[in-house]
Amino acid sequence: MDVMAFLKIRTAFIRQFYSNSAESFLERIRLIEGAIPPFEPPYSEDGEPPLMEEWSEAQESLDLLGATCVSMLSETLKLYFQTWEQKLRLSCQVENKAVFKKRGFVAGYLVCFGKKLESDWSDCPADLELLEQIAHARNDAQHHKDITSLRLYHNPKVQERHASPFFLSDAERRMIGEEDYRGSLDLTDDQKGNNDLLSLTRPDIIEAIHTAYLEAGADIIETNTFSSTVISQADYGCEHLVRDLNVKSAEIARAACDKAEAKDGRPRFVAGSVGPTNKTLSLSPDVNDPGFREIDYDYLKGVYREQCDALIDGGVDFLLIETIFDTLNAKCAGMAAMEAAEASGRDVPLMISMTLTDLSEAMSDIDFALSLIHI
Repeated sequence: MDVMAFLKIRTAFIRQFYSNSAESFLERIRLIEGAIPPFEPPYSEDGEPPLMEEWSEAQESLDLLGATCVSMLSETLKLYFQTWEQKLRLSCQVENKAVFKKRGFVAGYLVCFGKKLESDWSDCPADLELLEQIAHARNDAQHHKDITSLRLYHNPKVQERHASPFFLSDAERRMIGEEDYRGSLDLTDDQKGNNDLLSLTRPDIIEAIHTAYLEAGADIIETNTFSSTVISQADYGCEHLVRDLNVKSAEIARAACDKAEAKDGRPRFVAGSVGPTNKTLSLSPDVNDPGFREIDYDYLKGVYREQCDALIDGGVDFLLIETIFDTLNAKCAGMAAMEAAEASGRDVPLMISMTLTDLSEAMSDIDFALSLIHI
């Protein structure tokens, strides 16, 4: 019996089954992402991506189809090994029970066959690590961890065994843990969620995000510094890193823009992101003491000035004071930005964006503009 011929027949069927079955789901995703009829995005002000439910259903269907095919492929691989086990008159699962249990059937059969053939598989043309990953992916697909989602589960302990996990998407490969945020920095607090810190510890991630936006056609990108002030970084015990965060973030964005411009000659610009902080000058955090303020104007201006100085030193083209919910905070940041620009000797334009919360009519965009027109 030609075992290899039967292996090729089964794998060819699995490949054709996936291609034919995936076509409709891929076409739906293409139409949704291209806003092509009948998937024109409806008018919405909720901020959610249009047709997200339909897109997610198509993507999850692809995931489940892929899991089915991986399961078929894993079983085919097992049958292939079992057939050779019979032909060679071996008892692999009995003689190598510990390996099968700890590392799976691929590793178990390789150890068993290796002993019989006196081979360490170093000259084997097949990707043996990929074969192991196929078996592990099949096992993961059978053990979902969340009843609310159909997305595939990947056992992190299994993924750690492989330098290049084949069954992870690009997005899943970029998923990061606390150790990525922290890097080699000597920090006492938990850093997960301190996204600005990634400019120092994982600049490759920030650069990749900038590059993706530029390749998609963006003319302006903003620095990863929304929370790079001593006030915001105090939540993570990283106040001492504020200048480094801003300078490095600006340098990463500047380099990405310069690289994009070098390709096609079209200028790209870097906006220095200045977030609102979690403090307000206009309101008291204590309803029982309306006159109390956690910070004062001069202190906040100094906080903003430190950030703006560093962003300008890092090479931003202009400063973007964004997501402002307090006009007094905005005035404070605007003054700090103007002082920083003057001190640098450069013409650094200023942009300001506001946020209206809870559909409140207490302040309109016109009111906001008039209150800041003197800046």
